[in-house]
This record gives sequence, C-alpha cells and structure tokens, in this order.
Amino acid sequence: MKNITVEELMARQEQFREWLWLDVRETFERISEGDPLAEALHIPLGELGQRYLELPRDRNIIVCCQSGKRAAAATWYLQRQGRLDKVYCLQGGVEALLSVPEQVEDSIWSEAYHEEF
Repeated sequence: MKNITVEELMARQEQFREWLWLDVRETFERISEGDPLAEALHIPLGELGQRYLELPRDRNIIVCCQSGKRAAAATWYLQRQGRLDKVYCLQGGVEALLSVPEQVEDSIWSEAYHEEF
C-alpha cells in the first residue's frame, strides 16, 4: 500500500493539488467549521464497495479519514479493484492535517479541484 505523510504533502504541494481527495469518514465525524477535508469527495468507508466506480480512474487519489486506519482499509480495497498506482493513504488522517500550521488547508485545494468535482 502506498502511504503519504503530511510532511511529504507539504514538501510537494504543487504535485498534490491536482489529486482527488477522498474522505472516508462517517458523515457525523465531519466538522462543520475548519474541517481540512471539507472540499474532499465524501464516501464513507461503509459505502465504498457500492460507490467506488464513482471515482475517476485517470486521477491520483489521496484517501483520508480521522486517524488513518479507515483510509488504509479503503486504500487497500481500491488497490484490489485495480487502482494500484493511483491511490495513496494519508498517514495520520485529519488529526495529522490539524497538527501542522494553517497553511495546509489553503495549500491542498486548487481551483482545478473545485472545477472538476
């Protein structure tokens, strides 16, 4: 399984801005204000088996959850569905994103992301 850390994400921001962010948390876990994954595509882990075909095959995907455990399971599942080279698990999840300076929230979203999804 391919993993990515918040540190790697920050070091190579330009590369990761164009990637699709997939939030596999449950709806009740999403924070109303200040959620760093507010702009991510939201498919709870329990629905991924029925909805994974919604994900574009031609884009790299960063899978996120609260702490990284469900994201790891989702990444493994998506890789088993033939997306071996395009799916990455964000280690530490939202907790890791919230532990770094506020520049993360602004840096991970791009205009291209908003236009495509």
